[in-house]
Amino acid sequence: MLPSFLSNENLKLVIFGGKGGTGKTTSASAAALCLAWFYPSKKILLISTDPAHSVGDSLGMAIGAHKVGVDGVPNLEALEIEPTPLLKVFKKKHQKEINEIIERAGFYGQINVKEFLSFSLPGMEEMMIFLHVAEKYKYTWYQPQEADIIVLDTAPTGHTLRLLDMPQMMDEWIDVVDQSLLKYKTHPRLYASGSTYHEGDRVDQVVENIRSDFAAVREMLVNREQTEFVPVLIPEIMAIEETGDLLRALKDKQIQVNNIVINRVRGSNGNCPFCASKIADQSESIREIEKAFEGYNLIKAPLFPYEVQGIRSLEKYADVLMDEIQSEEVESGANESGVFQVPAINRPSIDSKVKFVMFGGKGGVGKTSMAAAMAVHLAKTYPDQKVLIYSVDPAHSLADSFAIEIGDKLTPINTNLFAMEIDSDHLLHDFIEDYRAIIRDAFDTWESMRETKMEMRFDRNVMAMFARTTPPGMNEVFALEKITEFINEKKFDWYILDTAPTGHLLVLLEFPNLVRDWLSRTYRSLVKYQVQIPLTNLKELGNRILKSTKLVNRIHEILTNPLTGQLVTVTIPEAMGVEETTRLLASVKRLGVPCSNIFVNMVTPPSGCVFCSSKRGGEQRYIQKLFQKNPKYNIVQVPLFQHQITGMKALSSLSEMVYGN
Repeated sequence: MLPSFLSNENLKLVIFGGKGGTGKTTSASAAALCLAWFYPSKKILLISTDPAHSVGDSLGMAIGAHKVGVDGVPNLEALEIEPTPLLKVFKKKHQKEINEIIERAGFYGQINVKEFLSFSLPGMEEMMIFLHVAEKYKYTWYQPQEADIIVLDTAPTGHTLRLLDMPQMMDEWIDVVDQSLLKYKTHPRLYASGSTYHEGDRVDQVVENIRSDFAAVREMLVNREQTEFVPVLIPEIMAIEETGDLLRALKDKQIQVNNIVINRVRGSNGNCPFCASKIADQSESIREIEKAFEGYNLIKAPLFPYEVQGIRSLEKYADVLMDEIQSEEVESGANESGVFQVPAINRPSIDSKVKFVMFGGKGGVGKTSMAAAMAVHLAKTYPDQKVLIYSVDPAHSLADSFAIEIGDKLTPINTNLFAMEIDSDHLLHDFIEDYRAIIRDAFDTWESMRETKMEMRFDRNVMAMFARTTPPGMNEVFALEKITEFINEKKFDWYILDTAPTGHLLVLLEFPNLVRDWLSRTYRSLVKYQVQIPLTNLKELGNRILKSTKLVNRIHEILTNPLTGQLVTVTIPEAMGVEETTRLLASVKRLGVPCSNIFVNMVTPPSGCVFCSSKRGGEQRYIQKLFQKNPKYNIVQVPLFQHQITGMKALSSLSEMVYGN
């Protein structure tokens, strides 16, 4: 039976999402191929919104910020959205209107609205993603519709949900603009050199067009006939729990879900003990999936004996989506003979002086397991020292990894090992609500002391709404605030940080300037009010923001100082993993973040099994490529275990395998 995202003739938008490393990009690319075959008269557009793009790697061709045709598929195009150049084009196109908005809005007694509405505000780049998607659907007499169906490949779960919140957040941002312009519209001669305001002028039109585009995106997201979200997971406990969270969030957002792809399901491969163990392990997880998600159409995609990359192999995967195959035969001649052999044992090299270690890499490569294994190793090696493992990934997996409840309180794992998972989104929400409450109380007090309330009403609305425009990275600031407190108190000797996937790790590393800018703008406005009428709660808010500004500087110092911090890159032996690792290493080098170790995780062990040998042969070629591209790095191979790495026993085994003790 065809899944609804292939059989629905009214489909306009299908979004693939889920936990990192489950095969979202592969599923999205294969679905785009299927749609192109089924609807040859329709234009299909495959778009990547993941900051760490992999669509080009999946298709086996160069994809960039401009649409390119997919080889051999005349009605399929692909692009990887780069919001930064889109924002530059937007600013250039609307420069006159932007300047006019700034001029009209810049006449408040205390607020420097010019800073707030400069259109370089952090968050504008994310806005460009949705404006770009909306643009593809527009149809006018002078502009033909660019796509009939759009397939979105998204970032891992936590950040995808944030992206889906952007239309609502940007609608509030437009409200900030409207409120800022309201005083001018009411009294234009008082605030704009005697100019006259005309209803529906070009500034109004630009603002209204943006609002209209976002309204269209919101309407499309909740249109049950035209839009569908397809979660992708693998048969592992951590992926099941994250998928459950995703489904609940999508239900709250009223986004339709009919199908779930269960990827990398192993089939029987003779008498191989390793394969048999993995199949048994997966079978338990598949039963859990069928029980937890019984109301959905479950599409089981097999684990292929080779990496699914390029049109030819994607066509095989597409056959699975079309329910034409359920297993994949091993191609003859695919083995590891004659392949470059990388040393099986190569220990990580971490300077004992380094006390702050981050783990980063593509989603689903095992960052959490590797971070947990290092924490276990350090706690065992240095019994007199305290170790903290800490997660700032929106999709926390530490609790799953250690198989115990871990939350926002210090959780003892053993006598000298502790863990924390901080809900950074919740912290940011609390900050915003506190901010808005303090602003509301402050303006209530000020207005009661003034003869007129009109001017303060405008200021109140702008200041309160601005709290919702916090830039990417603010939630990580609040999440890392506790760590810096621990560092200042010298509470722990080692700090192991489990981060979000690659693209969002870079946001975390690059956020200091973005967040400092937002904090400084907010602080300056609060100070101006505080000078006029001192209030205790406003002073406390200002001090909190000032503290956060200093905290940003402290975090950046820790992350970029080779004497105190280091990044450990985790990847898997696949083409997309190698390419993304290469890009990550170039970025962290540019940002000045020390990195000397690369963990190549989930390497298929040597075996007489034809299937395992085929997998290992392909993997070794990619590992060779990684060695050749990165000769100055210490590359550590970590084998694929027969069972999932959950619980202290499994983590101890992994730690001993990697560190040798």
